[in-house]
Amino acid sequence: MIERESELAELAAAFAESAAGGVRVVVLQGVVGTGKTALLEEFGVRVREAGARLLRASGAPTESSLSLGIVRQLLAGEAFDREGAAMVRGLLDHRLLADAACDGVTRSRVLDGLATAVLELAEQSTVVIAIDDTQYLDAFSQDWLIYLLRRAGCARLLVVFGWRDDDIEMSPDNSRLLCAELYQQSYLRRLLLGPLSSSGVARLMAGRLSESGSTELAAQAHRLTGGNLLLLHGLLEDSRAAAGGDGPPAQLCTGPEFERAVQLVLARCDPATLRVAGAVSVVGELSGFAYLDRLVGVPSDRVAVALQVLTRTGLVEAGRMRHPVMAHVVLNAFSAADRSELSRRAVDLLRACGADSLTIAEHFVASGRLDDPSAVLNLVEGAKQALKEGHARRATELLRLAYQVDTGGRRRVEILALLLRAGWREDLRASVGHLPELTEAMLGGRLRGRDTTLPVIMLLLQGRVEDACSVLSRLAADVPPGSGPSWELEMVRMWLADVYPGIFRRVACESRESVMPVVPPGAFGYRLLKHFQGSHYVGASAEGLVRTDEALWQQPLTEINLLPLILALRTMVYAERLEEAEQRCRELMQACLDLQAPTWRALFCSIAADIALRRGSLGVAASRASAALELLPVAD
Repeated sequence: MIERESELAELAAAFAESAAGGVRVVVLQGVVGTGKTALLEEFGVRVREAGARLLRASGAPTESSLSLGIVRQLLAGEAFDREGAAMVRGLLDHRLLADAACDGVTRSRVLDGLATAVLELAEQSTVVIAIDDTQYLDAFSQDWLIYLLRRAGCARLLVVFGWRDDDIEMSPDNSRLLCAELYQQSYLRRLLLGPLSSSGVARLMAGRLSESGSTELAAQAHRLTGGNLLLLHGLLEDSRAAAGGDGPPAQLCTGPEFERAVQLVLARCDPATLRVAGAVSVVGELSGFAYLDRLVGVPSDRVAVALQVLTRTGLVEAGRMRHPVMAHVVLNAFSAADRSELSRRAVDLLRACGADSLTIAEHFVASGRLDDPSAVLNLVEGAKQALKEGHARRATELLRLAYQVDTGGRRRVEILALLLRAGWREDLRASVGHLPELTEAMLGGRLRGRDTTLPVIMLLLQGRVEDACSVLSRLAADVPPGSGPSWELEMVRMWLADVYPGIFRRVACESRESVMPVVPPGAFGYRLLKHFQGSHYVGASAEGLVRTDEALWQQPLTEINLLPLILALRTMVYAERLEEAEQRCRELMQACLDLQAPTWRALFCSIAADIALRRGSLGVAASRASAALELLPVAD
């Protein structure tokens, strides 16, 4: 057996000592999936071969209330001769046991008679009593075992308990007295079984797969299972099936066998530990563990113990489920109503504890509470955070859901503007049709602030320059006296003045040139752009231009840096730095391909067309301009 050599040696030593005369007790203790049953079976084979009399039994939660259920298993079969078997059957008669429950004399008769029967067997040969899942021991069997051990003396008797210590709620009830009796005895050996180490997993896989390549997957298998044997065997079965059964798998795969293994592990957990597993699966992040007790409804010390158990079983690592499949199986162990309630409570606690908007939105979706009055607000705020963190697709999903839920249409315009922002980098087709509605909202003052930037840009890209000018005029009029516009709208105005200088003159006159725009701390690109442009306007030296170039072009191509980079390119074009501008433009177009951002690529294609036109390459200019137009959908 892999990594159980020392335990087998301890069991063999205990057996030898008991055979020499003297009771011995060994407790094999560990969580589900650590191989206690397999170790008991292997040891049973060895003691039988050594001529010992083996009495086996196994506890179960459904039988923990049966009177002498474990003892009945131990003494069944061919352990006794005909006379001894008849005597044991008489003592295990159900009517007699019913009397023993309320009559001390009858109880003593049963205890003494059954103990005497076993001790007489020990006079003939060494008796080994092996009980698996002792945590489910019934009360009468517990009393009998204590009675037997106290009267064993120098009898050749070895008792081996397989004790699963992950069922916290069951263990103390039926076996507290037995624990107290055993732990004070010098003849006790406690062997704590842990999961397989990474090297142990490698040995097991090499034996199961019979190929050298299995060693390469051992580290990954250990990460996925934590060395839990149940989980490991399920993972290997699925991986072998995925490989078609021909040779070792090239990679590890989770499937039905792995899910069944997770279900088996969960089935052995007590209800409180299962609730904690559900809470961990729902919360999914370390910041939520501080209030798991409130989410589960049990004391914090009980939650801590449950987390230790889940970690030892291999389901949890560093406070999180090891694999998404585990979290999925855990949540499927709950009814739909219980899952929804768990997610609902998680949302309320997350909000109370100041969790971020995206986390709250994700839990809102999981809870199914979309009829809640705050659903739209939470979904929109979560989408904004997703956009800020660069998760445009997840933001789009949340916004579309918010659009469906917003039956009153109170946030319709804001949601449409955010959808435009979420999708404009990759695909405008789903949102460009809403431009007329967004334009009307901006002109009517119902859409303001940062949400107006992209609709204005889209108006320019669609060639609706007069509409863009009207919107910018309205937005400029909405800026309070003494305040500056947003830095993004300021750059849009700069861009419009650059591309359409004649048309934009009226808007430029309406702007408050004396007031600096409002620039957030993260807008490094804008600050570098102003420095970059200033260097060109004041006629900086070549060395100075190189320094400002390096500072600006080291900025990554992101949404917040897009307009500064576009305007920097335009500045280089007007400064007749055409060759350098073309090189930068090619780099940015390639970056757009890498980012899968066709709309952004269209913007740089249009600049590349202008550069080619200024250099006299009419064919290249036409090709670039056509490429830009093909990348942009046209609104109806």
